[in-house]
Amino acid sequence: MQLHIYKKRLDTIPMKHLITQGETGVDRIAISLQRYYGKLDLAGLSFVMTGTAENRETINETLENIVSETVISVIWVIKNLLLNIQA
Repeated sequence: MQLHIYKKRLDTIPMKHLITQGETGVDRIAISLQRYYGKLDLAGLSFVMTGTAENRETINETLENIVSETVISVIWVIKNLLLNIQA
């Protein structure tokens, strides 16, 4: 699945109903964004997916990123760790 970021906005509609609590190995999601934000090169940044349950437990997963000349693809392999947060 491919998602895109444009001007700080991530369109998550394509992944609606994809993820269910407790499910694992559901997908590998690539999130594409422009490598440069104005004159700032984002290639050296780390990208993290953060999940927070109703009980305020927070889990962070560092994401793999693939850098090309103009685009960064951030890869989120949905893991058991993030999906097992109890609400």
